[in-house]
Parts: sequence; C-alpha cells; structure tokens
Amino acid sequence: MTQTNKIELAGKRDCTGCMACGDACAHGALQIKVADDGHFYPNIDTAKCVGCRLCERACPVQSEYEYTTNSDAAFESIPLAAWCNEREVIHKSASGGIFAGLAIAVLKKGGYVVGAVSEGRCVKHIVIDSLDQLPRLQGAKYLQSNTSGTYRQVKQLLIAGKTVLFSGTGCQVAGLLNYLGKPYDNLYTVDLICTGVPSQFVMTRFCEEENVEPEKIIWRSKEYGWENSQQHYKVITKHNTLKYRACDCFFGGGFINNKTHRKSCYNCKFTGANRKSDFTIGDYWGIKGYKEQRFEGISAIVVHSQAGMELMKESPIHTEPTTFRDCAEKNPRLLTGHRAFGITIERRLLPFAFKHFGYSTLKKIYGKGPSNKDIIWLPYKVISLMRYIIGKHISSARLNKIMNQL
Repeated sequence: MTQTNKIELAGKRDCTGCMACGDACAHGALQIKVADDGHFYPNIDTAKCVGCRLCERACPVQSEYEYTTNSDAAFESIPLAAWCNEREVIHKSASGGIFAGLAIAVLKKGGYVVGAVSEGRCVKHIVIDSLDQLPRLQGAKYLQSNTSGTYRQVKQLLIAGKTVLFSGTGCQVAGLLNYLGKPYDNLYTVDLICTGVPSQFVMTRFCEEENVEPEKIIWRSKEYGWENSQQHYKVITKHNTLKYRACDCFFGGGFINNKTHRKSCYNCKFTGANRKSDFTIGDYWGIKGYKEQRFEGISAIVVHSQAGMELMKESPIHTEPTTFRDCAEKNPRLLTGHRAFGITIERRLLPFAFKHFGYSTLKKIYGKGPSNKDIIWLPYKVISLMRYIIGKHISSARLNKIMNQL
C-alpha cells in the first residue's frame, strides 16, 4: 500500500500481519487494524508520519528479509521426533510439549518466554517470567495472534541482558529478527509448521450466531488422545464448557478448509528445511512406532543452530532420530508454503460473502461444507472434491521434488 508520503509497505496480497512495522514506528503514525477480510493490516496516519522509513525496514516482506537460510552457517538443520518428559506438561500441550520443555529451561534460569495466549474470541502474544504462567501459552491456537508491542518488549529485555525465548509463526519470527536488526546471543526463537491463519470473521460470526462468549478456547483437546485431538475443541464460558468437533463447527471448519487464510499464506515465504529460527516445531502426524507415546503426543522438531541444540539438551525433552522426508509426509508446510491453486475463489469473495451471506450459507462454503441432502450444492461439492484431489497430487509432486534436493 503506497501512502502520500511515499512510505511503502507490503500490500494485502503479501502482508503477513506480523506487525513488526507497527512496533518500529516511534511516532504513533502506524496502527494495526482489521480490514474487510477479517485480517490485520497496517494503516498509516500520514499526518503523524515523519518519513523515517523504519516501518519499511522492519517489514520482512518489503525489505526482502532472507529467512530460509540458517543464522548459524556452520550448522546443518537436524530433524527429530520428540516429546517432553514431564507428564503434566505434555498433557497440557497440543502435541509433544516441545515448546513448553524449551520454555521450562529458559524460565528456570531467570529468562523470559514470549508466546500466544487464547483470550475470548482473540489470540495475542504476551511475555511471561514464571513457570506458573506457562500453561497460558501451551496448546495450539488457530487464529493469528496480535503481536503489537511484543517486539519492543523483547528488544528491551535483550538489551538488559535477559534471556528470551520467542515463539510464533515463521513470519512473526522473521518480523522480530528483522525488527531487531542484529543478532542477540541471549535470544532463542521457535517457529511453527504453520498451515496458515484463518480470518477473524470466522470466530466472530461463530460466537454471534451460536450465542457464546468464550473466556478461552482449548483449540485441540487431548481428552481422547493426541491422534484424535484434531477432532475436538472446547469453548470455556463463564458458566460451562461447550464441546465441538472441529470438522463440524464453523470456526473449526474455517481453519481446516483453508478458504479464509491471509492471502500471503497461500504462498508463504517463511517455510523450508533451513530457517533463521533456532527451532521449527509441529505435530508429527503420521509417525510410525512409539505406540506408548501416541496418546500423549509426539512432535516433530527441526533444530537450526548450535545454540538451539544446547538449549534443547538443557530441556526435559526426549528425542529420536528421523528424516525430513518422514516429517514432511503429513506436514508438507514444513518444506513448502505454496498451495497448488493459490488464492481460491472463496477467499477472493470472502469480504463480500461475510457481508451479504447468511450463516447457513457461510457454513456450507467456509465451514463444514454442504450436507449430502443439499442437492443444489452438488456441483460445488464435485468441483471442490476435484480441486482437492488434483491439488493434493500437484502438492505431492512438488514436495517430492523438494525432498529429493535435500
């Protein structure tokens, strides 16, 4: 988006919503707002802007920040299967509890941990400094987290000599590193195997139509075991706990079907076997063996630096050797951020659809999908199925090509 003062930030197609630009502005000229597609974008007040261009330099897209090479050039990224050794900790985590395990090591030596917390309808980043706060950061969150102010806090802590562990999506970690402008030996970063972030409109509409106001959301419940956790969400209200199956509810379907993601998520530039982060983590879907661990959860972790390896050894984490091919088989976004058909027609129509369509229609398009009784929707179902099959074939071929080059 180009302003009258010639400040240029990434446009809607490329902006990741990392919010590094907002923290870089020292004059209050840049605010982060939700646009007509339910995603965060920067908005510049030209009356306050002094043209310092710090926001441009902080933007990992506009500055073309190189994220897909290791900061530690002498270190070759290592993929591992892993889980936390502490039962209570892993039980509160979405998968193997790796982030929590790393956080424990940092907190025990007086450091700070930065991560996402679910509050009501929204997700935001916070900074913690004690073990009793850690459960707030555990578990998956399938909305984009608001990081406003977080990068400034992290920089202040680093300058003060404090150890910091920062976790977020690849674009958020890239935003932090680019915002900082130089490496810090007391900073550890963890990014996620991220499939993209859905529109806030999905959650807002769900709460309005279902007449619920959550205090928090447990986005994946391991009540029935880790391998079944994708099927179950819990919405915690002031009076009770509401349970929804992910594939049946609107906000669950909104994430699973990938039709409301940020446009940048359809061609993410912050994926790959090698990254500037110290760690990449995610669920190790499809892993073979380790039957006794499957109920509690198993994570895939890629270590990208020697400093990261040393921190992991200090953490209550058990690891087993694996390969990139095995990790990526059910987690293709570990290695590639490109979707077969790019931005879908449903995504292009999202602002119009959420403004004009009723809830029942939105659920058919962006949620669970049409039922078998919806005969009028049969052509759409057939087209969607064909697109899925062809897309899966194209993505599999692309992934194999990438893996053969590793």
